[in-house]
Amino acid sequence: MGTDALIKRYFAIVMARPDEVFPLRRLADLYRQRDGNLAQLITELEQRVAAGGTEAWSARVALAGVYRLDNKKAEAIRLYREAVQQRPNALGAVRALAEAVLDDGDLAEARGLFDQVLANSTERVDKEAALRTLIRISLDQKDHTAAKRYHEQLVSLAQGSIFVRAELGREYLQRDEFALAEAEYRQLVKAAAGDNRALAPALRDLGQVLVRQRKTAEAIEVLRRALQVAGQGAGVRREIHALITEAYRAEGKLPELIVLLESSRTHDFDEVVTLGLLLEETGQVDRALDVYRRALHLNPRHIDTHLKIIHLLQAQGELDQAIRQFEALIRAVPGNPDFSLELCEILIQRGDRAKALALLTRLEQQIRDEDQLGRLADFYERIEEKDRATRLLQRLAQGGGRDPRYIIDLGDRYFQQGDKKKAMETWARLRTVITNRAEALATLGEVYLDHDMTNEALEALREAVSLEPNQLRFLKTLAIALERTGSTMTRRRVLTGAHAEALQIWGKILDMAYRAQDEAQAREARVHIVSLWALSDQLGAQVSPLSAKFSANPPDIQAGRMLVEVQIRLRQLAEAEQTLSRLTQLRPGEADLFLTLERVYVLQRKIDEAIDVLAKLTSIDPKRARQYYQRMAQYAAELYRDDDAVKYAAQAVALAPDDAEGHRKLGEMYRKRQDTEQAVAEFRAAITKNDRLFLVYFDLAELLLSKGQTDEADQLYRRVVRLCPDEEMVARAARLSMQINLGKNSLEVLERELLPTALGNPQKRVYRRLLVDLYGVMTFPLVQDVRYGSKASSLAAREQLSKIGARAVKPLLDALADENEAQQRIAIEVLAFVQNRSAAPALFAFATGSAEPELRSRAMLACGALRDPGLLPRYASILSPTDDSSVLLGGSIALAATWGVARSGDPGARPVLRQLAKQGSPEIRALALLGLGFDKGSQSAALLAETTRSVEAGNVAIAAAALGLSEAGATDRASALVAVYRSSDPLPQQAALVALARLAPERARPLLTGFFDPNVATRKATLAAALVVATGQFKRSIDPWEVPAGQLDVHALLDHLMPSGYDRSDYARVLVELEEQVGASALQAVRSSAEGARLVADALLSYDGDYALAPFTDGVDKLDPDFRKRVRAAAQRVTARVEPAFLSLVRHPSVDLRTRTIRVLARQNTAQSRAAVIDALEDDNELVQRAALTALGEQGADEGIQALCKTLLEGSSWSLRLRAARALGLLNPENTSSQAVQALSRAARQDSFALVREASLTALVRIAHSQAQPIVREAAASDQEPAIRKLASQLLQSY
Repeated sequence: MGTDALIKRYFAIVMARPDEVFPLRRLADLYRQRDGNLAQLITELEQRVAAGGTEAWSARVALAGVYRLDNKKAEAIRLYREAVQQRPNALGAVRALAEAVLDDGDLAEARGLFDQVLANSTERVDKEAALRTLIRISLDQKDHTAAKRYHEQLVSLAQGSIFVRAELGREYLQRDEFALAEAEYRQLVKAAAGDNRALAPALRDLGQVLVRQRKTAEAIEVLRRALQVAGQGAGVRREIHALITEAYRAEGKLPELIVLLESSRTHDFDEVVTLGLLLEETGQVDRALDVYRRALHLNPRHIDTHLKIIHLLQAQGELDQAIRQFEALIRAVPGNPDFSLELCEILIQRGDRAKALALLTRLEQQIRDEDQLGRLADFYERIEEKDRATRLLQRLAQGGGRDPRYIIDLGDRYFQQGDKKKAMETWARLRTVITNRAEALATLGEVYLDHDMTNEALEALREAVSLEPNQLRFLKTLAIALERTGSTMTRRRVLTGAHAEALQIWGKILDMAYRAQDEAQAREARVHIVSLWALSDQLGAQVSPLSAKFSANPPDIQAGRMLVEVQIRLRQLAEAEQTLSRLTQLRPGEADLFLTLERVYVLQRKIDEAIDVLAKLTSIDPKRARQYYQRMAQYAAELYRDDDAVKYAAQAVALAPDDAEGHRKLGEMYRKRQDTEQAVAEFRAAITKNDRLFLVYFDLAELLLSKGQTDEADQLYRRVVRLCPDEEMVARAARLSMQINLGKNSLEVLERELLPTALGNPQKRVYRRLLVDLYGVMTFPLVQDVRYGSKASSLAAREQLSKIGARAVKPLLDALADENEAQQRIAIEVLAFVQNRSAAPALFAFATGSAEPELRSRAMLACGALRDPGLLPRYASILSPTDDSSVLLGGSIALAATWGVARSGDPGARPVLRQLAKQGSPEIRALALLGLGFDKGSQSAALLAETTRSVEAGNVAIAAAALGLSEAGATDRASALVAVYRSSDPLPQQAALVALARLAPERARPLLTGFFDPNVATRKATLAAALVVATGQFKRSIDPWEVPAGQLDVHALLDHLMPSGYDRSDYARVLVELEEQVGASALQAVRSSAEGARLVADALLSYDGDYALAPFTDGVDKLDPDFRKRVRAAAQRVTARVEPAFLSLVRHPSVDLRTRTIRVLARQNTAQSRAAVIDALEDDNELVQRAALTALGEQGADEGIQALCKTLLEGSSWSLRLRAARALGLLNPENTSSQAVQALSRAARQDSFALVREASLTALVRIAHSQAQPIVREAAASDQEPAIRKLASQLLQSY
């Protein structure tokens, strides 16, 4: 039937039923198809309205509908009103007016009209539709009373249906009106009383609303009641258990729920599984396994529970048990081969390929389904069992099935192996398997073509086409094969025979498409034809004949379409534009021509013209008008016509006010104009219309953040996290939320949202990964407090970490099994500090697995951090194996395991520690010895003392043994420590000295000789031992067994065992109580080496004053005055004791040491020291001379002043003269030396260097202000240097 006939038919239908949407929409489409717009339809309807008569009313309603379809809302509403005024009881017209008014946003009028529809409807379905619309309108108006009234009518109409009763509550819940939803659900519970099938879901819904409002106690009570009334087999039970869990989790009371479930001893399968899930979530893996096994007794075929047991066993490293559980699962569900294949993968990973292959062989014999056998063949391929894969494919190919896939796959395998002949023999069987001969040949041709066997493909495809010459698929495949063949036959731009044949076939396909009016197929054919012309350099030659056909009378429209394709390919865009302009005139209703014209305009950058074309398309193809307006907006934005861009985007939204994408694009336009308020409004509208448009959440949140509305922005990000299926967007939103909450110190809020989401969606790893990332961020500052904070902050941090560990252990353990190394690392670091021992088996399994050694080492340290006695047998199995099957681990992992045993503090560790103390590497022995020392066992001291005498143990182990004796309190082993101290190795010496100070202070006292030893470790150990001896207290400010920040370093551990945490008074007491040892050590250091002398000099020069001796006098001014005097006296005596030794160094070869020596001697108020400083003015190094000059100025002694004056007036170096002037300026003005005044006055007038004159003038004014005035006045008037004249003028102002 032609278009005109269809128009006539549908016009009659519309006039008979003008308020029905479908006929009117179809009629409008037909007019657009024919005319390109609705102008003729509107004209005809207007004429019928004007003519009056029986059809006038129907024409008016239809015309209103057409205007509404054309988005002319005002005209549509006007005509609907006129129609309703003429026939107030015409229900269809009233309903159409109501819908148009509602669409225009007038809720009040729409409500009144729908009330009228409701009052006059006779059909129940119409009444229900009107009532539901009225409920939504009332809720939008916040008229909850009216919404309730309409809902009651709806319930009455539905004869009290419980499902309908729940509708208003569900509507409130969707709108987050929880209090109103609660009231509705309470009424629903009352209405459902007596019908448990309805009561259980009602109680569930009420419980859900209570949970949302954090009314946890009542929610739990309601949900428990729901469980009581729900049948044992009811699916609602699982939902109720989930809500109960959510309620307890929200209050942080999961342990209480676990106790409650355990005490019930229930036989309800869902409840038992819930208990298992809770135990697993709280890290109680062993108990969870027991509960899951109990659940399997209730339901042996429950696959998920089998899998949970398997995965938990795998995580704990119990692979043998996991394999047995897999076997049980396979027995329970023998028809599912997936589990057998998964088990085989585990067996192969364990190296038991033989057992895996035996299982696969049995599986082959059991499986009858061809698809499952095909998957088994793929599995064989994946595990490199190619012969088995081939044999199975042969079986499938030879079977009685009609599926050609296996023949194709088998042939492909032979082809990949290089056996082309066998492949072709196999594929030839397609001729018999596929009963339709043409179809078989076409399939064979496609297979050949896929394997680049073009000649064979052509032969088969030609035969297929000869059998079914009009089969489109066969024709297209043959044409494509010919194109490929022609491309390989020649590189010359000529038409090959294959191309010519392909061209002929595409021509036939084009004719077929024209006859079938299939424009999409015609377009594909034209593209191929034009491409073939281009390949053979015939494209230009086609322009003239095609133009002639198109210019004929009547014009050949198809020639015009082909001409456009050729012109575009030749980049003759202006010509293509002309051709398309004529085509659109000839075919004004064909949208694809206008779209092509738009593309041509865009290619020429004629954007304004492209916008005009799109404007026409909005009438021609109104179904896509929204898209056209959006493109117009995009083009206008490219032209920086922002107002037009917003106008077009707004029109797109007006056409489809419920189109969220339109609101989003309009929001983008406003954002580009920096109209934040409008952009926010549009983005909000987009989300309201489509809450799954998650990209808009990011746009809106970004704008809200710019306005400082962080809470709402965070809510948007968290909604994306909860609802978005795209993992990348979920991750992005979570990290942005993390940043917001980190700044607000409220990461726990985000955790409360992520934790149940992650636990409830284990298949979506992104939630767990984000949660683990969050735990990494949350725990980092707490771990730093544990490591480096004060005692109080460390304890508080540990308590908080423990709380996190109680709820975080499940996702953290899951992260250990993640292939993402970053996830594994975070999990290990967090588990090391949250003190949840249930993590120990999984950590140990990871540490002894196949991950990177550094990660495994960290996991083993995390095991040790838990101090779990249950791990001791596992430690023993890897550190001291008792059978040949065990393998002794080495390197950092074994060291970390030894550390874990050593710090466990459990008596059960003693046998392993004793064994390790006698064998293994020095570091392992050292850790074992320290563990024995801290254990304080009665038998440990003898082994520790014995090790101190064992040269072969190594210095690290001997040092550890010495410190171990200290920790064990072995006072009777002091002689062994003295013997270690007498050895020549510094590390054991230092450890022995500290141990002696703790165990036998008097025996340590005479050994304290290394305060100023060049070896920094010796100095540190000596001072530490001295602190213990002097104060009588052994202090330690850090936990030596704290989890190390990096790899375990035994030397660092030994260092942490040293005394620490002493204050300034303790250091001062060392000097007072051990003055003799400090003085002797200082004297020995000065005499023995230049480095020792430097160390002593630095201690004496640590700050200004005549009693400095760092570190003993640091901060001494803040001590008790009487004690300060004692400290000062001791420091002065030590300084006097070393003075002669420093006097002997004034001629030392080292300039640096001579300089320090002069500075030290300058602080000694003795004639010998003053003489030595004056003599240093004659040193041949200027640095020494400068030090002497500065020192003499600070001293102010007569002989020193004389030497300074001589240097100022006679010094050969201007820099020395400068130093001398400045040194004289340091003299006390109250006791001015006339010699100094005369020297400075002379230098200020006569020195040849301006800098010396300047320094002399400044010094003179300072020490002899009144006497300097004439000199200053003279300099201001006549000094040759402008800078000095300026300085003098400034100095004169002080007079």
